[in-house]
Amino acid sequence: MHYRPQALSHVAANGPGIHGDAFGRLLALSYCTLLAAMPLLLNGHPIFFSDSGTYLHAFSDADALKHPPLDRPIFYSIYLYVFRALFNTNTAAVIVQCMTVAFLTYRFLLAISAEGKLSKILAAFCALLPFSYLAVMAGALMPDVWLPCAFLSTCLMLLERGPKQIIYFIIVTCAISFAPANGMILASTLAGCLIITSLLRLRIGKAWRKVLPIAGAVLIGMLLPASNNYYAYGKFTPIVSSSAFLYATLARGELTDGALQKACMTESRSNRICENLNLYTKLEGNYFLWNEKWNEPVWNIDNQDLLKKANRIALFNHPFRVILKIIKDAAATMALLPENLDQLYSVKYDKTKWAATQLNAYGDMQSFQASKQQTQTNVFAYLKIYRLLLLLLALAALVLAFRKKLYGHTGFVVFLLFCLCFILANAIITGGLSMPDYRYNARALDVAVLMVFCYALGLPSQPARAKEA
Repeated sequence: MHYRPQALSHVAANGPGIHGDAFGRLLALSYCTLLAAMPLLLNGHPIFFSDSGTYLHAFSDADALKHPPLDRPIFYSIYLYVFRALFNTNTAAVIVQCMTVAFLTYRFLLAISAEGKLSKILAAFCALLPFSYLAVMAGALMPDVWLPCAFLSTCLMLLERGPKQIIYFIIVTCAISFAPANGMILASTLAGCLIITSLLRLRIGKAWRKVLPIAGAVLIGMLLPASNNYYAYGKFTPIVSSSAFLYATLARGELTDGALQKACMTESRSNRICENLNLYTKLEGNYFLWNEKWNEPVWNIDNQDLLKKANRIALFNHPFRVILKIIKDAAATMALLPENLDQLYSVKYDKTKWAATQLNAYGDMQSFQASKQQTQTNVFAYLKIYRLLLLLLALAALVLAFRKKLYGHTGFVVFLLFCLCFILANAIITGGLSMPDYRYNARALDVAVLMVFCYALGLPSQPARAKEA
């Protein structure tokens, strides 16, 4: 059986059976949405995270565009605000996230399923979805889930044709405007995959042309926060405090020796960082970045140029050590199966502290206080079991690939390479350029392993020496 993505997706979407008619597709989508929302339903309230308060607080009216957060774009806050204004609850935005995950995963399974195999892989996926990190991220008041959504939308832009391309384009653009690092990850993934497929001389036809609209979505997604920051602060950059983040990363690797001192020597104006050099040169990276006492000078817009100079000096002084640190931290990130993610999303928050107090303004405090997250211990303990299952799924996908001779199936090989590039790009950008974190790793690892397993499960065995059309 020869693999033609467009033809195959057309058969899957329009062929006979329950998934071939509008009611059947609606029923399947509704069921997938319900499964994606299981962690949300289990908790009884959108899963709260320490950064959720910042996103809730950042946008309350158009005037907020004049002073967006320095450490993240304002657009996810706008997304939360719009659905909260329409439905008078934060739960609405999270339900939309669950619906988006359900829609994209269902469309992707349609696109990759061989004739007669859709029900099989859909059943397997539905059995896994409620217990996955993907569903937990979908149920959280956080933009984390939008990276997997951007990944799936990118795949669908490469696989499908037709008006749904507009939906995928919007999702990719939104995902990147919510978190610009997503744009760097997607761009690196696409570039890496195109280079590897060219080197391996894999025949992908004119698929590279479909990269152009994806590149357009990435560009617009990056331009939105950059334009807002230019309007507010006169800085055309997606993240105003990016220099502070990079300096903290270099400081964690003990690579900033003398950099601040040399940068301060070029300063002609008074600067609180330069006035307190003995303090700042001794601060550990995370303490430097997040300690409340010193937030103001570190995050101060006027000090970003100073930190940028210090970063250049550190990079020039230790280029090989910086590269080694990036490689080491990226490898550590990929090795981090998210063993503590169950605890991360099961944290109880003091309703009197700043993050949770944001819920008071929107009438959600009562349901938040009654949620399982606040009333029980380790609500998502099942994620420990799923962590082991994820490893087994990766091994099962490899076994299926070899048993079915899928190494002779161009579509599967290209997708596997795409997933590997995605996991690697995510590890380098979030781990290597920031810090190893199992939460960041889960955003890429979970969706990639799930989709590779479903793809391998849904394909028939390939004949020996089969050539792809």
